[in-house]
Amino acid sequence: MNSAVKKKAAKLAVGIDPEDENATFDTAVDTSGTINGFYTVEAANDRFIDVSLIDGGYGWGAAHPLTNQTSFLWWLDRNRELTISDVFTPHSGWQVKLTALAVSNLRAQPDLKDTLGDDIEKAVKETVSDLTTWTPTDDGLTITFGQYAIGPYAAGMPEAHIPWSELKPYVASDLQPTTLPAPTPKPNP
Repeated sequence: MNSAVKKKAAKLAVGIDPEDENATFDTAVDTSGTINGFYTVEAANDRFIDVSLIDGGYGWGAAHPLTNQTSFLWWLDRNRELTISDVFTPHSGWQVKLTALAVSNLRAQPDLKDTLGDDIEKAVKETVSDLTTWTPTDDGLTITFGQYAIGPYAAGMPEAHIPWSELKPYVASDLQPTTLPAPTPKPNP
């Protein structure tokens, strides 16, 4: 798993061709600005691990960094990355339901109330099917939206959390959410 996440992180770094099988961190340095990269273990147990790979960089003249977060989701007991069909039953309409639930969750967040963009449904629909935005844990599925995806830079990288109970009719039959890890506690701001 360590080599798989390292390879994924190197491929995500700025300046690397996604098809380059020999990607390294040394080849990721972009001379146009400062690049920062780090990771956070979002959830882990003896069956599954979710590592967020975060990178940010300042372009020429940028007032703030542009940050990107990508989830690396790994089944330890299957020795492979998670797939969408591991979570949802194909052709069950899960995207429509997940979009509606995510929009509702985002609109209910007081900090986001005045910052959500006019095309939030479209932006959410485009994001919910992207596995790299997911954090599946024992209590639900969290979707992280990128900067500017659903609102201005000040909105940050908002998250929508959907309990598994609301997704139950769409969940793949062999996924047992209770066997997924609990979310790693976040430090108090």
